[in-house]
Amino acid sequence: MDVRKFEIAELKSQIKKKNLRMKHLEEEKRLAKEKMNLFAELHDNLYEKHARLERQFEANFKFHKYIKDVLDQTADLMKEI
Repeated sequence: MDVRKFEIAELKSQIKKKNLRMKHLEEEKRLAKEKMNLFAELHDNLYEKHARLERQFEANFKFHKYIKDVLDQTADLMKEI
């Protein structure tokens, strides 16, 4: 094998290694995008759950305030009797 053929074979080997590396990096990039989408979806779900819990808390707080007012009114009426 002369020097020129050896250089060509060496370059082909390097190209093959680079192509394999590129495929590997593309796969990592695809997986990273999937993970990012998953985390974005989880974030959105948590945000929705937080908003729902906040609405429930506000509703419970208003109901608690209403019950407290009714009990206070009942206590006032009982004092008058």
